Amino acid sequence: MVFFLTFFLAVSAHAYTVNVNYIDGTTQVTTGLTGYQTTGAMMAGMKVTANFPDWSSETLFWAATGASSGGVEGTGWSLNQSGDTFGGLWTLSATTDLISVHIDAGLGDAVFDVVSGDFGTDGSYLGLPFSVESLSGKDINSITAMYVIAVALEGAVPVGDLYRHLNINFSDNWTGELQFKADTDSLLIAGDLQPVPEPLTMLLLGLGLAGLTGMRRRME
Repeated sequence: MVFFLTFFLAVSAHAYTVNVNYIDGTTQVTTGLTGYQTTGAMMAGMKVTANFPDWSSETLFWAATGASSGGVEGTGWSLNQSGDTFGGLWTLSATTDLISVHIDAGLGDAVFDVVSGDFGTDGSYLGLPFSVESLSGKDINSITAMYVIAVALEGAVPVGDLYRHLNINFSDNWTGELQFKADTDSLLIAGDLQPVPEPLTMLLLGLGLAGLTGMRRRME
């Protein structure tokens, strides 16, 4: 199931579009979430891949850089985050052209939490979806943030608030600095994120379709 949200922003004289998409894909499950603040330092092990216009890519693994900060430093690009991800900014910097960045939070024992309302997965507390705080550098027409692979508690249907992956795609070759917000939650048990065991997959899919549709309508 795919959902789309679109925002229009202006930086200086240049206007661009921010699209936020949700693609549930194959659901994964976890025993539980911590329910407390997740900082940049707590997501060590996340896999971050930068993709370049010549079809090459560079993959790095997130490491703590301070008491509450973490990041990766690539060849001509970097991604860093400091403080609680509910309010703290992520900073993507590039001195070489990028076309997209992919973040696999699951390898850092975390998931993205996109819901800021009064409902959500037990233990997830409040979340928020991808939002651009500032953008500089090359002009682009749009940024598309794509959340992929829904996450649910073991034995339950996905609520529609948790996702394993965040892909950030640029409509044009881009260099500059992007500051954005994207909340994450920590897994209760390290390494606990797993595919839905069969035969629960079809059962959860059938039970969850109606609920997901109703939840998403309330978000829009």
